[in-house]
Amino acid sequence: METVWLVVRGEDPGATPCADREAAMRYATLKWIEDEYNGEDAEATSLRWEDDELMDDSQPDWPGTGWAVFKAPVITTNSLHR
Repeated sequence: METVWLVVRGEDPGATPCADREAAMRYATLKWIEDEYNGEDAEATSLRWEDDELMDDSQPDWPGTGWAVFKAPVITTNSLHR
């Protein structure tokens, strides 16, 4: 069965599908920089991935960004059994 990597942020509904883990992680990283730093001062961030969750160690109170990636199956008509 084919799979995709999904990108989610905390409790936000929905997910963004990506072709592979690297693309998913890059997308989440760029969205965090865009949302939290207005696309600027990215050098000031201290981003790292802990398993499949993006962490920002430059945030003093809580390093968790809420962004995460995970693998999910692609559902097709052929994969559904009656």
